[in-house]
Amino acid sequence: MSVDSQAAFRAEAIRLGVSEAHADLLITKGIRTHSLFAFISSYQPGASDEKPFVDALVAKLGEEAKDSLPAFRHLFYTSHTLAVQELKDKLEPREEAKRLSMADRVDRLERLKKALVGFTIDTWLEPSHSLVDKAVGFAEEGCLGPLELSRCTSREAEMRSEKRDPETFRLEKLNIKVTKPPTTLTADTSSDLHVRTCMQRRALAFHMAGIATFVALDKIISRFFGYMMRPVYPGQQPVTLSQVVDADRTLWVLVAQETRGKVLTSGTPLPIDAAVDAFKDAPDVAFALMPRTKGSVPPPPKPSPTAGAEAMSRAKRRRLQKAAKSKPIADSAQPGKPSAGGSKGGGKGIDIPPGAKTRDDQGRPICFRYNRKACDQSKEKCQRGYHVCWFCLKNHAGAIAFGPEKFSAVGHSPTDLHCAEVLASSFSSPPTAKQLLSLLDVLPPEVPARGRPGDFSWTTGSWSKDGCYGLRRHSHMFPTVTSALTAYVRSIAPEHTFTAVALFADLQTAPHRDVNNAVGAPNLLLPLTEFQEGQVWQYHETGPSWY
Repeated sequence: MSVDSQAAFRAEAIRLGVSEAHADLLITKGIRTHSLFAFISSYQPGASDEKPFVDALVAKLGEEAKDSLPAFRHLFYTSHTLAVQELKDKLEPREEAKRLSMADRVDRLERLKKALVGFTIDTWLEPSHSLVDKAVGFAEEGCLGPLELSRCTSREAEMRSEKRDPETFRLEKLNIKVTKPPTTLTADTSSDLHVRTCMQRRALAFHMAGIATFVALDKIISRFFGYMMRPVYPGQQPVTLSQVVDADRTLWVLVAQETRGKVLTSGTPLPIDAAVDAFKDAPDVAFALMPRTKGSVPPPPKPSPTAGAEAMSRAKRRRLQKAAKSKPIADSAQPGKPSAGGSKGGGKGIDIPPGAKTRDDQGRPICFRYNRKACDQSKEKCQRGYHVCWFCLKNHAGAIAFGPEKFSAVGHSPTDLHCAEVLASSFSSPPTAKQLLSLLDVLPPEVPARGRPGDFSWTTGSWSKDGCYGLRRHSHMFPTVTSALTAYVRSIAPEHTFTAVALFADLQTAPHRDVNNAVGAPNLLLPLTEFQEGQVWQYHETGPSWY
């Protein structure tokens, strides 16, 4: 029972036989708690003369209440005992949390409901008695302690619990002491709604204990859960519930350190309210609420390649080595195909140019050596695959000139030409749109800077990015194609200034601005076909235009 509770004092006085009128009169005169009534006079329990107590009582009541004097004596002894016990608890802290009286609980809950107009507190949201006692314990200790969200139980769950609090009797200094272990009831924290409800129960319990206000704490709760609904940038994951719980735990650690010894300090705002508002944007709290990058979890460690070999028998190892030597080179060169050991890309393999195909439209393998002009078979196919171009799938080799340093190891000539170069050399001067359109079937596609996977994009000429510039490798690898594209642009727009030419097919991009263009040098779009179901959206000073 609290010695500073007006509701507990009034309820105890009426229970002991004091009339409601006398109890209310004492409260009106300023004697509203047990701690004040215990020191209403200089009289001490056990003294022979109780005249100071009677005189003080008459002064407060304005009359001699002879019929109620036994009840007032009983109330005085109760108040005095509670006051002495409170001083003892401060010097010798209890092992279990102090429990409020039922009258005090009801009074605090009623005052809380009146303060939160429009906010419904049902039995699922009302904090349990054990949670309120825990908050009151923090107030008496003057310091916040550990309080997990799973311990923020509801009154509903507490009433549904069939377990009774066990009592332990033990003998200490010739006195029998009764102790009750803490309850093991836990709250559900499996979803964001359950976690938010637990946080609100904690805020309500702190409000009932008088160490914080629910309005200030609920603002922080809404702020934390608002991060879970915020949109994130591409490549990031939304803020998860575990991050919100981690941020909440970090915040209360900082608040506990800041308010240690100042929990019951009077003033507006309360110390905990001020600390929560000050630390809500602390670096540690903000870091816990940052969106995480997708795929940031490190991959599991790969098993050692020698672990399986050590366990193999000698005969099995020989069979595997023999099978690896007799395996065709074309099979080992298939990109992404697992090797005999089960891992991808284990050997060096054969380098193939970007955009090259490993199989034709019917799923049949293509001979890589034929495209490198190194196959010793002149038939339509060999044991490695069919003799077709790995770019256009036509009956010619698709060798590409990378330079002497690229093919010196396999004996290739640097004069080998890509089939796109051979095709461009047969174009007219200037070429026609139909001729340029045929390049889409043989040119190796590149990953577009803007667009979606699967869109065709091929660019030649110069590049510029972040103040740096240079010449694209397609200018060296496809000089004939570059000349044909340049000649076509010159034939359409002789006065146009440009440094790069690109071919696009089925390209869809988001609205953007080409910031690297020189002043007075806009982009030039030339359609090679009368395409449909597409348009170009241009925005300028006079407004938007669609083409």
